[in-house]
Amino acid sequence: MSSLPEIKGKSAVKRKQMAIVLFGLAGFLALLIGGLYMSDPNRKNGGAAQNPMNKPPPDVTKSFKTPASGRTDQEVWVTKSEADLKQLQTQYEDMQRRLKEAEDRESNAGSAPPPPSSFPQNFSSTAVPSTRENLPPPPPPPSSIGSRAQPGAMSPGQVGPDGQPVRQPGIQVIDLSEPEISEPGKAAGVPKRTSKNYLPAGSFAKVKLLSGMDAPTGALARTQPTPVFIVIKDRGSLPNDFRSNVRECRIVGAAYGDLSAERAYIRLETLTCVTPDDEIVEVSVKGYVAGEDGKTGLRGDVVSKQGQMIGKAALAGLASGLGTSISQAYTQVSTNPLGAVQTVDPKDIGKQGLAQGAATALEKIADFYIARAEELFPVIEIGAGRTVDIVITEGVALGDAFERAALALEE
Repeated sequence: MSSLPEIKGKSAVKRKQMAIVLFGLAGFLALLIGGLYMSDPNRKNGGAAQNPMNKPPPDVTKSFKTPASGRTDQEVWVTKSEADLKQLQTQYEDMQRRLKEAEDRESNAGSAPPPPSSFPQNFSSTAVPSTRENLPPPPPPPSSIGSRAQPGAMSPGQVGPDGQPVRQPGIQVIDLSEPEISEPGKAAGVPKRTSKNYLPAGSFAKVKLLSGMDAPTGALARTQPTPVFIVIKDRGSLPNDFRSNVRECRIVGAAYGDLSAERAYIRLETLTCVTPDDEIVEVSVKGYVAGEDGKTGLRGDVVSKQGQMIGKAALAGLASGLGTSISQAYTQVSTNPLGAVQTVDPKDIGKQGLAQGAATALEKIADFYIARAEELFPVIEIGAGRTVDIVITEGVALGDAFERAALALEE
């Protein structure tokens, strides 16, 4: 029973502790209420709360006149758009005003009365004679060569207030065309074409090749032809059995070859002659050369050196392949998880290197021969001294000197 007093003592301490806690909470609440009372703004006005309805309304006016740094992008855009719109409106009004002024000037110019006289109205007409009476008669209208004036274009009998002839409404047509020539060759400075001074298209003559040629057949053969030297061996044949004195005249031509036809084509370029009066005639001529068979161009022998180069390239390629095979014979190939590995026996390194080097060198030689074969192209061989024909495809004037020489030979 000795434990009862101890229990009683513990209960008293616990009650004491509870009392202390309660007193502490009461003090805290008192302090809180006192602080709220002291911080009340209505306590100074006698405790009467103000009516919120009596407060003045807040100022919500917003000023747009803020510095540029504080303006938003929308405000800046609105301001700039207003300025641009005003400028466009001003320009539009200015254009409307100018257009109206121009229309007024045109209307006034069409119906405006004659300008008033600079003399006073009370000035006597007897003091100065009439201006129209003192003026000389108006000059006749200027005439132009080949011009045709339409009726009503100008009336020479009517004179305006200023003494100038009055031009009536109408259209003036001026003909600038050249006068017609009744007969060709009758125009001034153009000599008449005759068989003595002109070679018409379709004329032909026997010629002889003074120089042979190797006509190229490459891609640039037409733009870089081979020159040919030709001499005419007869007087030439013109239409209607007329003849021309072109014997012994010489022609310089240009030739190129055609591999598909195995023929060389020659086009005429320059015709040169010397008259008995020691005058030289040199003119450009257009035509072609026809062979003995009557066809355009001359048949010749095709000569090509590409086969030699191609053969040498083939031999070099075969030797290069043989060297590569020998080099691979000395190479051992082993396979492992990492892949195929090629190895060479140390005692066969010299043989393998010699075979590989020979294969590489022969391959380069084969490439060289192939490049040379591409540069070569076949040619058509034409020998000198062949007698063929030339045909003129476009008329050519020989000049007055040639005509005078032909007339001298006829006499």
